[in-house]
Amino acid sequence: MTRFNGTVYYREVATITAHTDACNEGAGLFWHGDWQYVNWKRDCPKAQTLHINYKEVLGMVFAVKHWAGVWANCDVTLV
Repeated sequence: MTRFNGTVYYREVATITAHTDACNEGAGLFWHGDWQYVNWKRDCPKAQTLHINYKEVLGMVFAVKHWAGVWANCDVTLV
């Protein structure tokens, strides 16, 4: 930056921590007392043959999809 006008934009947002985990059978999602379970064979058959790393990421994707409306404009950490 060659010039700085002295203005800093700071917004305070809620910080959310959600938990996800996956195995070869399915994935579990938990946040704020709410939970969801995804069974690969029943709920997402194409994921059955994927490597476990992909299943872990899919668990996170399902969590974001499930709680997206509540998490809008928040900082989210998935562990």
